[in-house]
Amino acid sequence: MTQAAYETSAYTVIRKTDALEMRVYPDAHWVSTSSVTDDGEMGDNFNQLFRYIGGYNRTKALISMTTPVYIQEQGSHQKMSFVLPFEVGESGPPTPLVNSVFLENVRGGTFAVLRYSGKTNLIARTTAAAQLKAALACAGVDADSEPLYAFYDPPWTPAAVRRNEVMVRIAAG
Repeated sequence: MTQAAYETSAYTVIRKTDALEMRVYPDAHWVSTSSVTDDGEMGDNFNQLFRYIGGYNRTKALISMTTPVYIQEQGSHQKMSFVLPFEVGESGPPTPLVNSVFLENVRGGTFAVLRYSGKTNLIARTTAAAQLKAALACAGVDADSEPLYAFYDPPWTPAAVRRNEVMVRIAAG
């Protein structure tokens, strides 16, 4: 899949309701960073990851941007991740040059996903997570993880047409 000419994480929709989609994602390779945050904005995390794909890595490899950019709120920290292009992940991504940037192998699985538009700030994410929780309760589905937020569009995209998602892992079935 592509969003604005970027490679996009693959998934298969297995169920769709008015409020959400159930998707199966394969295993993936991510490059991530985590920092203390007080306002819920993307800030320095994005810059660190962008430097990594721009060649600030052990082999100076340039790596294509992909979508989505993932965010997880972890108490007072925010973890941001870029999905590595499939070929880079499979061939072995280059080692980051700074300890704050790290590589992850992410287990695939079944996720409930709610799409929303608008800004990517903490208030918007919290509101979307509450809507997902309510939709899951209506569907009789239990979440098996904390929310993961996915952002598909560059920051200059008008907020009204941005593709944002909140997702939680659920038990397959």
